[in-house]
Amino acid sequence: GGMPPERVIHIPNFVDERRSPALPRSSFDTPADQPILLAFGRLHVNKGFDVLLNALAALDSGVLWLAGSGPEEQALKRLADDLGVSHRVRFLGWRDDINALLATADLFVCPSRHEGLGSILLEAWYHGCPMVAANSQGPRDIITSEENGLLVPVDDSAALAAAIARLLASERDRECFKQAGLKKYQETYSTTRIIEQYTEFFQHIKP
Repeated sequence: GGMPPERVIHIPNFVDERRSPALPRSSFDTPADQPILLAFGRLHVNKGFDVLLNALAALDSGVLWLAGSGPEEQALKRLADDLGVSHRVRFLGWRDDINALLATADLFVCPSRHEGLGSILLEAWYHGCPMVAANSQGPRDIITSEENGLLVPVDDSAALAAAIARLLASERDRECFKQAGLKKYQETYSTTRIIEQYTEFFQHIKP
């Protein structure tokens, strides 16, 4: 934007750090023996939920909780029908209990074609939900693939399905990503750390 780099200071956001108890795994008529995949956001083409539905169709198990509303809702429901996975998708609509959903799910999936900071990823880290994300701008800026999550190519449903299947099959990988993600959040994005950065910034500009 033309601003000298030495005059630019970036301070990221933090997220709602209130803990919520997990929901019953049978919520939304979910079979108790099925792993729960969670995705949420505005149902818009940028979010890539069509890619996620195609990935779900390639998986032998898993129920997708898709929270959000938006202009693509009916198209996504038709796609789920066409792919034969409508019985494995729960369209939850707009929710105000995202923390509880994250505490319940086995895996968070962010298939976005375009994403900003990726606050939803920070929420997943804080609430201990391992994640798979498309390698779009927001996710790739904060996720270190194979360390605190998995990144897959944008618009690649086969790669997304393979990554989801890998994590569902490996409790060890899920736990490693969960712990590494929480550590990254606490060190870089926590309320405490962000307040420290604002304090440092105000001290820096104080006359």
